[in-house]
Amino acid sequence: AAAQLNATPPIPVDSELQAAASPPVASDLAGMLDALAQRIAVQCGKKVRLVAHGLEHVPDQYRQAIREVAIQLVRNSVVHGIEEIEVRRGLGKDETGELRLEFRRQGQAYELDFRDDGAGIPDDLLPRIFEKLATDPEKEGTGLGLAIVKQIVEAHGGGVTAESTHGNGATFTFTLPAAPKD
Repeated sequence: AAAQLNATPPIPVDSELQAAASPPVASDLAGMLDALAQRIAVQCGKKVRLVAHGLEHVPDQYRQAIREVAIQLVRNSVVHGIEEIEVRRGLGKDETGELRLEFRRQGQAYELDFRDDGAGIPDDLLPRIFEKLATDPEKEGTGLGLAIVKQIVEAHGGGVTAESTHGNGATFTFTLPAAPKD
């Protein structure tokens, strides 16, 4: 598995972020995220399906931020969370990993939930998962993706949380104020 990841060229996240001059509409965002997930999955020898709900309700002032956050989460989940097909079979899981993205209004805030049914986050890493350079020593990575996500969300006056049961996936919740930060 690690050798296969070593042979995989880096995923061009920055070019994905710059691909569109204007923020995408919901259907474009869901389609772009699914295409990204599928491309990364193929490169990593994995299968994934992306289920997205509520993206049509993302307000204009958050569209670009949600896009950037979702790209990082999809990339991180497929590369580090979702197991390879053979591993998933051995664990009794469906060979296709699932990514779920849901955006909704919750009172005076908007919430973005991102879940996967992958390997989860090791207990010792979970408390510092949003810190720069926080990585699982058993996996490759720079430890910057989730730190970038936190920075984007906090720049918009929001907050982030992560929950995980090692072996049973991870859930990331991002809260943004209904009124934009001044």
